[in-house]
Amino acid sequence: MEKNATLNKLLGKIFPIYRHELRKFIPLTVVFFLLSTTYAILRGMKSLLLMQHTTIEAMYCLRLISIAPIVLLTIIYSTVSKVTSRDGRFNVVVGYFVACFVVVYFLFIPHLEALKLNQLAADLTARAPHLQHLWEVLRVWPLSLLYIHVDGWTMIVWGIVFWTFINEVTDLKQSKRFYVLLGLGAEVGLILTGVLFKYAQLSPRTLLGLVLIMMFCILAVYNLLARDFTRTPALYQVTPRPARKRVTLSMMASARFLMRSAYLAHIATLVVLCRITFTLFESVWNAQVKVLAENSSDLTRVLSTVYGSYDIYNGVLSMVLTLFLAAPIMKRSWRFAASLTPIATLLATIVFFGLLYCQDTLRSLALYWHIDPILLTVVIGMLNMVSIKSVGYALFNPTKEQVYIPLDEELKVRGKAAVDGIGSRLGKSLGSFMITIIIVPLCGSIHNARPLIFVAMLCMLFLWLRTISKLDALFKALSEQKADQTVDGEDTSAG
Repeated sequence: MEKNATLNKLLGKIFPIYRHELRKFIPLTVVFFLLSTTYAILRGMKSLLLMQHTTIEAMYCLRLISIAPIVLLTIIYSTVSKVTSRDGRFNVVVGYFVACFVVVYFLFIPHLEALKLNQLAADLTARAPHLQHLWEVLRVWPLSLLYIHVDGWTMIVWGIVFWTFINEVTDLKQSKRFYVLLGLGAEVGLILTGVLFKYAQLSPRTLLGLVLIMMFCILAVYNLLARDFTRTPALYQVTPRPARKRVTLSMMASARFLMRSAYLAHIATLVVLCRITFTLFESVWNAQVKVLAENSSDLTRVLSTVYGSYDIYNGVLSMVLTLFLAAPIMKRSWRFAASLTPIATLLATIVFFGLLYCQDTLRSLALYWHIDPILLTVVIGMLNMVSIKSVGYALFNPTKEQVYIPLDEELKVRGKAAVDGIGSRLGKSLGSFMITIIIVPLCGSIHNARPLIFVAMLCMLFLWLRTISKLDALFKALSEQKADQTVDGEDTSAG
């Protein structure tokens, strides 16, 4: 009996879902898994196509200019959401992206060479050579549209629409148990996508066909779940959450709100610096991947192997850190846990850029291991990228959310909206802005700009650690103030 009780307790910790919750949990997990997998496949597929058909510098130029159309898609979604129901909104949004990817599948990919604007791009480059990367984005306009809609799918469908539905059908107690397992499901999807890229070696069109099948499955499972929830709400046993006003702020409104609070401004700064640093590191690694692929007789195979390996290792390490290391680390001081992400990034930066700088050591290592020097830099860069991303997933996001706890409800809601409005958008675009507008024009290419990028990353990491130090002091002071207010309130009640 004691063994059975111990076993049941252990199983409860590993899989804390009750039997009566499976009717809701299983379809939610299926949809979440499919969304995560489609995101991972689309991300890898767009990188595969852009690497094959354009330059690294043009890719980061595209990332910069894609911000405006993605914001436009978000505005259109907000308009649609006001005139449709929850389920209608989901079907309309997913249906729009399905239609877009169907066009890519039947028209853009099969006829890509015919659709390229090679002559127009050449003429524009001759007239305005300083804008050559912009003209390169125009030259491969079908892939540029694909890139925009892949990011739109990630931001709108996965980041907004489906999470809104999950929050509506999952009560507060269930969310603490459901969300951890859903997050692990995303990592499983990432690993399976890596296996698909690395070992199946499917063409981009075949990958997109697989994505379309999964999108139709998403629509089918979601609508079955939504219909069942509407017909038999009692079976889901959802306890209504306390009403919480949803706040969305524009970029300007977010900036004005953050300027009034040093505490929130520091949180936003952390997000911006994290995004910039990763973008700079990623640009140098992608440049090495591009060189490796161009030196190979089978470009598609090399790219599929590299990006597939990256997804596999990233998924496995993120899962291990989340399950076994994140909780013990988070129990220590906030500053310690928050500092591990920039410290891991600093170590990875020193190792990777040091190897690129020490060419004699690089050639000696490559000769010792009997591999190509470029392949060695790609592998070491990939392992460092995996370390940065995994530590960030396991520690950066939880520590960022933790500093909202001492705030009052109004500041918590509006502050998070402001940080999301500024931090995520600005962080994603500012790194690409630095590469496209400053670094590449000064140095000519990302390859030539490696010393400048290294210095820029060191500056970002120094500012990141300094911001953590300042925010830690504010966090402690605010936490102590809230604790004192709680004690005073209890004393008053007791009196």
